[in-house]
Amino acid sequence: VDANLPAGKEAISHDPFHLLKNMNEAVDKVRRHEVALLPHEEGKALKGTRYMWLYGFENLPKKWGQCLRELKDSQMKTARAWRLKETLRAMYQCKSWAQAEAFFKDWYRDAMRSKLEPVKKVARMIKTHLTQVLNYFIHYVTNAYAEGLNSTIQALIKRANGYRTRERLKRDLFFHLGGLDLYPSIVQ
Repeated sequence: VDANLPAGKEAISHDPFHLLKNMNEAVDKVRRHEVALLPHEEGKALKGTRYMWLYGFENLPKKWGQCLRELKDSQMKTARAWRLKETLRAMYQCKSWAQAEAFFKDWYRDAMRSKLEPVKKVARMIKTHLTQVLNYFIHYVTNAYAEGLNSTIQALIKRANGYRTRERLKRDLFFHLGGLDLYPSIVQ
């Protein structure tokens, strides 16, 4: 048990990337549902905007700037879902467990009042795992490095069309990922 954790808290930390991935999927579900329900003329505003809603505001490409400025403050359900997603992203600017917990409680209240079922589903999922989500604010680590390493290993296995033995796999892993300096040393 980690001595830095508050009493009764586990050491598992859920990755912010996956939480926001779920929230992006919720925004897209809201958008799809709204396009299907809106009259043709009003629904045209949302046609072709799927990828625009997936960007964080600061990373939005210029080609989407005008469209997002027009839609983000509208009363459309998709715009409300996007604003909730952006607000959830802001939680990761908190400096402590307590600050993030208070932020989440406010966000959760807003998400549940939104009447957007995909967003409410994500909010309930996060609330269920809130301790693990908030552990990020103690350790400030994610599993991004491990996932990147696993992706590299899987690409190596695919490139080799598999391995017959574990020893061959281990040797290739050391060769490709071991940080070996294979250039001859110059002795003076």
